[in-house]
Amino acid sequence: MFSSRQCPDAQTLAGNQASSQCPFRVLWLMAVLGGAILPRVFFDKRFGMNTTMNKLALAIGALVMAGGAMAADDNANLAVSATVLTNCAIGPGTLAFPANLQLGVTKGLGTKAANPANADSDSGTSISVTCTNGSSAAITAGAGANTAGVVATTRALKSGSNYIDYELYTDTNRTTVLDGTNSISYTGTGLTEIDKTTIFGRILGADIATAKAGAYADTVAMTITYTP
Repeated sequence: MFSSRQCPDAQTLAGNQASSQCPFRVLWLMAVLGGAILPRVFFDKRFGMNTTMNKLALAIGALVMAGGAMAADDNANLAVSATVLTNCAIGPGTLAFPANLQLGVTKGLGTKAANPANADSDSGTSISVTCTNGSSAAITAGAGANTAGVVATTRALKSGSNYIDYELYTDTNRTTVLDGTNSISYTGTGLTEIDKTTIFGRILGADIATAKAGAYADTVAMTITYTP
């Protein structure tokens, strides 16, 4: 800080003389550029600074500091994620063999002829399945409710105390038995479409030839297996 000897009071100096001999104007300019203004009283009493210029300096300094604060920012990343789980569903179905199964015979008037070979009875049905788009699943079938009456196949139909063997297959040629090991493969398409999977059934003609009359039925549990 300058003493009164180094910087005479502004009242004893006039105009440009005070400006050339006193450093207060240089100090005031440095304070404005740095964003910090010396107290008003200090300027007024030590340097005889004009009150209007003092207010202007304060305003400019405030704008400088405010402008710096408005320009500041910071950045960070927002992590967004989602997980789609695999889900599947299987619907019920009905497989009905022809209702007119009967022993094949040749009838004649007063004659007796050999019975012709009995044909196999085939049937099929479709069940509804759906899975998450692109997911893989396997459809299997249980042994049914009448395994106690099975003679030569995996499953049997029951009427009272009577049974008749039958089988379910994965293919139209009826070469691969559908059970808990052999399955029907399925690839999901999503809920935009309910898919149909066909199951094929057969009763051998030889079993029809020995069956007793009656209404036969069985219930088989169907399972769709997938990885969630």
